[in-house]
This record gives sequence, structure tokens and C-alpha cells, in this order.
Amino acid sequence: MLMQTPLIISKDDARAMIAAGWTFLPPDARHAATHQIENTTYVCTPPGAKRTNATRLDLAEIVAEACKAADAAADRWLMDAADRGPRFNVISDGQKIGTMLDVCGAAHVCAKGSSRLGRWAKAQGEQCYTAGVTLPITYRLQDRQEWGLHRAAAAAAREVFKAHGLETALWSYID
Repeated sequence: MLMQTPLIISKDDARAMIAAGWTFLPPDARHAATHQIENTTYVCTPPGAKRTNATRLDLAEIVAEACKAADAAADRWLMDAADRGPRFNVISDGQKIGTMLDVCGAAHVCAKGSSRLGRWAKAQGEQCYTAGVTLPITYRLQDRQEWGLHRAAAAAAREVFKAHGLETALWSYID
């Protein structure tokens, strides 16, 4: 499929187009019409147009992209935390036995179970909780216990889903 040269439009024009029912999504090689809004390229769909399954990004590809973003965010968080130094002392029987960079905790990216993403995640064997279906976001540092690291990774993954027009939530807790 031939790709058209992106048409550059202003943010004001984009807002007017969105108000008229147009949608803007991140680019995908399977799309022919793209528009560039201030150096960011988006796929532009006119109102009433239906996107077919052939034009949708594969959810597994989006999850893989989210995992890469989570991995990079976790690495950045750990480097920043190491530069900052320990925040907490670990005390046992009145003696300091170590330090911690942050409190222990976890964070997960979730989708509504009835959404396209939620149904896909359930088909992959993911669990459904009150917050929704957890998404299979994996990253190299996921076995560490720092709450801030997991929140940074989950937030980065959520940004990827948001860029693809997929609604997610962040579920985190301290343990």
C-alpha cells in the first residue's frame, strides 16, 4: 500500500476536526492516510468511517510496545533512585540490617473486562480483578519490590495504550 505524504495541520484545525467527529490515532503501516500535527503523525479517520480488522494494530504488538516502554521507565527509575540513595532503613530486632530505595509494592495496568483489550487479555489467561483485567506487561526489573519502580513502569505502559486509543487504569498498592 502506498503511503501518502503527511498533511501538516495546526492543533486548532485538529481540534475542529475532532469536534466534527474525526479521530486521530498513532500511525500504522497499514494505513494510507496520515496527517501530521506539530511534528507528530497520526492516522486520521473521518466521521462515520469504520475501521476494519485489517487496519487495526494487533493488540499483541501494542502490548509488546508497552512492555518496552515499561522496561525503559523501570531502568530510569532505578538509576534515579540509586542516585538519590536509600529512603528507608530495614530494622530487625532493633538492628539495621539493610536499606530500601522505596517501600515494597506493585502496580498493574488494567483494562475493562468488556473492552476489546480486556477480552484479549482474558483470552491470554490474565486474571480479572475489581480494577479490571490485568494486562501482561513484563519488564526486566519486574521482580524487584520497589513500589515507585512498578508505578513508573505501569505509567509508561499506560501512555502507550493511550497513544493507541485504548483505555486503561493503573492499579497499585503498597505491601
